[in-house]
Amino acid sequence: MKDKYKILQKYGINTESIISSNLHRPVLKGISIDNENAFFLDDGINLTKRKNIYILQVSVTDVSECIEKDSILEKSASLTLCESDQAMLLPAQIKQHCLSLNLEKVNLSLTIELHIDNNLNVIKRTIYESVFINKCKYSYNEVDTILQSKTAIKDIKILRLSKLAEKLHCKRCVSYKTLDASDILKEIIILANSQIANFCSSNNIPIVYENKNPKCFNKYTVDKTTYTTFTSPMRKYLDLVVQSQLKSYLNAKNNNYSPKYLYSNYYLSELSDKLNKYNCSRNYNYTIKSEVHNALKQKKTINNETVDKIFHELEKNRVEPFIIFYIIFSPYTDNIIKEIFFNIIKKNLINEWLQAFFTFLNVRTNIYIFTESPNTHKRYVNTKFKKEKQSDKKNSVITIKINNESFIFYGKKRSSETLSTKAMQDILNRVYKYINNHNINIFNEHILFEDWVKTQSFIICKIITINIMKTI
Repeated sequence: MKDKYKILQKYGINTESIISSNLHRPVLKGISIDNENAFFLDDGINLTKRKNIYILQVSVTDVSECIEKDSILEKSASLTLCESDQAMLLPAQIKQHCLSLNLEKVNLSLTIELHIDNNLNVIKRTIYESVFINKCKYSYNEVDTILQSKTAIKDIKILRLSKLAEKLHCKRCVSYKTLDASDILKEIIILANSQIANFCSSNNIPIVYENKNPKCFNKYTVDKTTYTTFTSPMRKYLDLVVQSQLKSYLNAKNNNYSPKYLYSNYYLSELSDKLNKYNCSRNYNYTIKSEVHNALKQKKTINNETVDKIFHELEKNRVEPFIIFYIIFSPYTDNIIKEIFFNIIKKNLINEWLQAFFTFLNVRTNIYIFTESPNTHKRYVNTKFKKEKQSDKKNSVITIKINNESFIFYGKKRSSETLSTKAMQDILNRVYKYINNHNINIFNEHILFEDWVKTQSFIICKIITINIMKTI
């Protein structure tokens, strides 16, 4: 516990205030269900049954207790609003050691408690500050194994949770389905988020809501709807905002004064506008991906209409890099179109695009890029660069390996870099020319375009925010 407070103090967080103001919280115990490799656990669940009533408690780590409005950490978190993977929302040290609902650790949390009858009506709803202790950390695979086992009755917690989730799904989708672990958690989270939206709406708490109607042009709104998100405050800035607004209301109610919300309606409206613009851009890229995919799958040249769309959106900086790389390296793309797009990249080449380019190449199985310092003779693979001493020579050996054929050349670098921007540009030119001159297909024909995008595009889109010349 002391180590936890030392970490918080390191980031300028007032731990004395946190300790003194949270002595009244009730202690809850429950479980967590997440990916096997999950490092940061946002939420915990406890489900019991008394007679014919389910009592469901969903406890979410209380990030807003530590991250104050307008603090450096909060302002930094706000910059991740329009990122699909908000991994950098908060420092990893704080998330892992101070906020994550780790096994057998005492954590501050915000709990929504629901009493649900057999017809799945919520007959009682309470939201309160709590302390959560995670008694069992389940992975999705472990839950699936339990449910498929004949001895599942021994783990009554999971069996009961599964039955409730299946009923919730049946009511929501008007169809029965045997749910796996991820679907079970999804149903519980959907219920919790919906009830938070209803609670905020009933008590006029200003938050950003979501439109679940697919016909709505704007997904995010400050107008009241039946859904919002609050269960991932360590990963989503919007969830952190909703949590802060809820706590402002609860603190005011508990102390008999009018709530003073941290985030104004104007600020929330700005957030929803930004998210809608980002969502529109993401939907656009999805359309483009589909059109490019169909052309590649049918081994046809991308039509002029799609090309015109991409040109138009490039000017607005809304096209994801991997779409362009797919076009210029595909053997089914017209050579003139390839050259046009490649010249655009070269003309506007910045380090972010270079990083995306190398990431794109490194996920392909037959292209490898190596760099090594002639002074230390240490090899750095896949452009994972390392800071070197001032005394190191200002050169590096770059090896490009394509289909087991290696190309070696020297590139200049600064003392704090492995390669200079000019060297990176040389790599881009050489790889592009070699692949096209030899008509090499760098795409795995056994992997569908959309499957590859699902597994790799988030890496590429995320990594373009990192400057390739900085120490990684």
